[in-house]
Amino acid sequence: MTVRDQMRDAYRRSGLRLCDVASRSGVSESTVLNIFRGRYVSTSNLFAVAAVIGLRQIDLAPQHSAVPPQPLT
Repeated sequence: MTVRDQMRDAYRRSGLRLCDVASRSGVSESTVLNIFRGRYVSTSNLFAVAAVIGLRQIDLAPQHSAVPPQPLT
């Protein structure tokens, strides 16, 4: 599941309106829309919106990745 998909699912579950998410997270509605469209936003804005919609963990590695994860050295 992509970051966009995780954010959209959490938003739907939250029951909040777009304007509520924007005002509670301190970002513009267009920034919230950009997140839900999978566009680039700053990590601070992404995390602010995630906190408001109740998403506590974001999986950054898509499950369909063709490259296996490498151990950190």
